[in-house]
Amino acid sequence: MAANGASCEQSQRRSGAKDKQNGKSTDSILRERRLKEKEERLSLVLWRNPVTTLHYFFLETLIKLKELTLKLWQRRGVVVLFLLVCSLFSMAYSTEGGHQEYVQYLEKKFLWCAYWVGLGILSSVGLGTGLHTFFFTWGLT
Repeated sequence: MAANGASCEQSQRRSGAKDKQNGKSTDSILRERRLKEKEERLSLVLWRNPVTTLHYFFLETLIKLKELTLKLWQRRGVVVLFLLVCSLFSMAYSTEGGHQEYVQYLEKKFLWCAYWVGLGILSSVGLGTGLHTFFFTWGLT
């Protein structure tokens, strides 16, 4: 009987340990940990812990710079092509000649497009008046 009783206790212990791993206790531990981490993130503000906040800011900035550098290195062909095109435009812009008429035309069109894109961005973040939308719609009718 002792052997039988011991085997019953072992099976109960095993099932109890298994329930703790897969049951509610593990879920509650995870919930508590997530809640604690969320509270820590919410309490991490510049005016309460400026040194810690700035420390994490600089660490995150370094991580993002590293990721950006790796992405640029992986796409180095596109980067070189982009730099080559920019240098060609820069040389065409700064040298004198008959092409300056076309350069000034492209500059004017580029600045016009940049102006409207800038107005659209400002409007989308709530800083616009919506006036550019009115003029654009008014001009089409």
